[in-house]
Formats: sequence, C-alpha cells, structure tokens
Amino acid sequence: PLHGRVRWALSPLNLLDLMALLPYVVDLALPDNPGGNKFRGGTAIGLVRLLRLFVLLRLERKFTAFARIHAVLRHKGEELLVTAFIALIMLVTSSSMVYYIEN
Repeated sequence: PLHGRVRWALSPLNLLDLMALLPYVVDLALPDNPGGNKFRGGTAIGLVRLLRLFVLLRLERKFTAFARIHAVLRHKGEELLVTAFIALIMLVTSSSMVYYIEN
C-alpha cells in the first residue's frame, strides 16, 4: 500500500498540483514584511510566486475550453496576428492624432 501511495503522489499531475499550491503555503508560512526583504531568499520567494501560473495548467486538465482555445489559435493564428497588427497601427495613429490635436 505504501509503494502505491508514493507512486500516486509522485505522478506528474499530482506534482503539478503541489507546485500550484506551494506559493500559497509559503505565503502563509512566512511573516509579513512590508519594509523589504529582511530574510535571506526573499527574492527567491518572489520567484516562487511565479509558480501560481501553474494553476492555469492545473485548470487546463479540468476544462475543455483551453483545448478549444488552443485549436483556434493553431488554425486561425495568422488571421489573429494580422488583426492585432491592424489594431496596433490604429491605436498608434489615433493616439498620435489626439496628441497633436491637444498640443
């Protein structure tokens, strides 16, 4: 029974769950420090907070919408890129016009 539990705990999806929950546990375990990093490894804790992005990967296995978004991006990526580029050009043009009109 112990070998099976260890094998289950070390499976990739369970390790992903652990990495997703680890930043919350670390935040709870460390005291508040509004004046800066007084303890060693304070910046490392900031980097550990990036692990919260793993929550999205954890959600991906539960929702099929992420697979649908991935399929849309794969099939229509070029059209979306062209649309974003046109929107960027329009944004720069309109903001430049507003700048020159106001000044």
